[in-house]
Amino acid sequence: MNQMTNRTMRKIRRLTAICAALAVLAAALGAWAAVVTVKYNKWSAASQTGVSNAVAAVADPTAAAAEFDGGVVTVAEASAEYQTIASYYQLIGMNEADYADSAKQEVLDGLVETKILELKAKEAGVYELTDAEEAEIEENIRSEYEANVEYYMAFRYDENKTEDEIRQETIDYLDQNGYAYEALLQDAQQQAWREKLFDAVTRDLDVSDDQLRKFYDSQLASDEEKYSADFAAYEADTQGGRTPVWNPGGVRRIQYIEIPFDDAQTQEYAAIQDALAFGDSDQMTALDALYSALQPQAQAVLDRLNAGERFESLMAEIGGSGEAGICVSDLSTLCGDEFRDAAMALSSIGDVSGLVKTDTGYRILRYAADVPAGTASFDSVKDTLRETYAVELKTSAYNAQVGEWIQEANVKYYPERF
Repeated sequence: MNQMTNRTMRKIRRLTAICAALAVLAAALGAWAAVVTVKYNKWSAASQTGVSNAVAAVADPTAAAAEFDGGVVTVAEASAEYQTIASYYQLIGMNEADYADSAKQEVLDGLVETKILELKAKEAGVYELTDAEEAEIEENIRSEYEANVEYYMAFRYDENKTEDEIRQETIDYLDQNGYAYEALLQDAQQQAWREKLFDAVTRDLDVSDDQLRKFYDSQLASDEEKYSADFAAYEADTQGGRTPVWNPGGVRRIQYIEIPFDDAQTQEYAAIQDALAFGDSDQMTALDALYSALQPQAQAVLDRLNAGERFESLMAEIGGSGEAGICVSDLSTLCGDEFRDAAMALSSIGDVSGLVKTDTGYRILRYAADVPAGTASFDSVKDTLRETYAVELKTSAYNAQVGEWIQEANVKYYPERF
């Protein structure tokens, strides 16, 4: 239930892009930031009103923007989704003629699929959520929403307004960009019954030993070709949780304990980095002060290690990479230069670093193991590969079933109506 729908992820990406743009403007224009924000809010409301008026002039909101056997997507539903996309594209300077056709089709495809799957979930008896499921979803979404409100309030700071006023403006802003609490709750509830439908469709699919061996052979050929030519791909895949069946040389596993910035420090770090990006070198003093404020807490953890406490125990207590650690070599880039250099400076397995600065705070590293170069044996990876292939097998089968359902539904689209 912690997964998000594609529609939710698209909304978050667009919202993040908008707020990032506002943050850049604020850093560049300084005292003019509040003026820019006000102008954007007025423009955003006006542009969405313009889109709404145009839609209303074209068709009755209750008319069909798409129809299929068993249901309909109304113009009102389609236009509401389209407005969010249109506002984003307009903000980044695109003309409607350049995105309208593809954006409308994206909207209709998503809404049609959701409604067809809703019908299938009801048929399968998995649409209704239990009281416990509803309560868990509401608790998770409320927590995530409040965290995001607090985060985006920083982009709307105005010394002439109270915290309550800034909070309400932030909530209004999130609402206007399709990120209202009610919309997120609806998306999460939808994702819950979608996952139950997925399980109902794929529960009888199993991976045979023959299939698994063929999958291993295929992965081996693919991994060796890709990773021998591109270490960045290896690093990205392993940090993303993928188990390779072929490993390049010179790789070691590094565990770490993380002593992170708190929320306020994280926001301050982001603001400092924005200012530095615009050439404000004076911010280096502020950056040093930020790390200095966190150093006593990090040093206390290092002192406990030096006093004999086990690294794994402190990692479990405080937080960090987990037992597996991450793969690092001299070619690593994703973990940051300071992390990489500190990791590769450790001379022997079991060695522990001092305090290492990262973009999230401090980390303490431990050289856990060397990763054997070349082919990983089938027996060493078969359990993990079975899980991976089972997901791929089930996802492929489910997507094929969804495609069949949509094809059988005789969908008709009317994008010209909104």
